[in-house]
Amino acid sequence: LHATEHFERVHHVTYAGLRGASFMGRLDIPFVFGPVGGGEHSPWRLRLGYHFSDLVFDTLRDLANLAVRFRLVMRTTFVHAAKVYVTSAETFELIPRRYRDKAEIELAIASDQRSPNRERSKPRTGSFRVIYCGRFVDYKGMFLGLPAFAALLQRACPDARLSMVGDGPRKKSWQRLATRLGIADSVDWLPWQPHEAMDALYEAHDVMLFPSLHDSGGLVVLEALHIGLPVICLKLGGPGVIINSDCGRAIDVAGKSARNVIQEMADALIELSDEKTRSSLADYATERCREFTWHRKIERI
Repeated sequence: LHATEHFERVHHVTYAGLRGASFMGRLDIPFVFGPVGGGEHSPWRLRLGYHFSDLVFDTLRDLANLAVRFRLVMRTTFVHAAKVYVTSAETFELIPRRYRDKAEIELAIASDQRSPNRERSKPRTGSFRVIYCGRFVDYKGMFLGLPAFAALLQRACPDARLSMVGDGPRKKSWQRLATRLGIADSVDWLPWQPHEAMDALYEAHDVMLFPSLHDSGGLVVLEALHIGLPVICLKLGGPGVIINSDCGRAIDVAGKSARNVIQEMADALIELSDEKTRSSLADYATERCREFTWHRKIERI
């Protein structure tokens, strides 16, 4: 097809992970690879709360990522690429040093900004409400998030509520954890919601808690910002790229134990339970979301 159409460049966007090689560079025209992710990994100190099967899965994933630096087909991909887009600092680190000058961080997800000037209809009244949305699996980190919420109840907001939206193999485990922590009566477990119902659900809450340990994207983070909902996450993967101190709190986990991370998440929840603090973050959240629209992404790329 190139022989007849004479393309001016080729942009390979169809692989989500850096572990998949591309051969489009062999067309001998400028070749752009990505955005690709998959280099994100949960710190070993934070895996102590994993179930055995998830621990094995993450370990195998780490080994597959390590192989990226040594696979000849991946080196060929990097050699031919004029530009490589990766979704996070962790994926950037997987690229051999000699090719990193070609790489730039750019998320593989974006907001469609359904209503560009969307603002929260009015300040919420009532008890402080926190929401988590996503799969119930270990790497989403709610075995850390639930103890942080328990500390919020104990230290600052005894009437706060947490909505757990989603499903997955760790649901019963997390429910047992909530019971052991003495917070079962403060946690609402909601099934997966239709996409069109999510805006109203976000508006019924004050803060999103999303402590994912390795997420290349984190689309729910953009959805929350779009509504003006501050986000507390870990400074890892896509959420760590999106969230800054103007629209939420990204907890730096480098060198920290699970106890340290839980403590800092609890501190962030307590800080954001203050309406004045939360309002200033909410005001900027929608503006931050605009940095991650498809239009802005296309302009940058």
